[in-house]
Amino acid sequence: MVRKKLRYWLVLTAVMAMVLAYAGHRNLRQRFQDYLKNKGEIQAKLRECEALEQRIQASRERVTSLGSDPLEIEAEIRRNKNLVREGEKIYRIQTVSEDPASQDDPEDAGR
Repeated sequence: MVRKKLRYWLVLTAVMAMVLAYAGHRNLRQRFQDYLKNKGEIQAKLRECEALEQRIQASRERVTSLGSDPLEIEAEIRRNKNLVREGEKIYRIQTVSEDPASQDDPEDAGR
């Protein structure tokens, strides 16, 4: 009975040693970590793809509505072409650049 137990433990230890050696030789731990990382990246890209599909659908709906509403057609053309109706006043707000090279030198302004 003792010999059977000893033989069982020796075989089990030998099998475990072979499994560990194989896993180390094939670099299975790193491969599994890479798999998990890639799986997360794939899920992120799928979410991004779904968001883009929703934007495409919204754009298609907008195109459909533009084709049927004359006021929307006119407004979109005026926005894209920067057109103004006669008698209309346009107010444009421009931001000041933070880049000192693009700003005028105050000393040159007085000359």
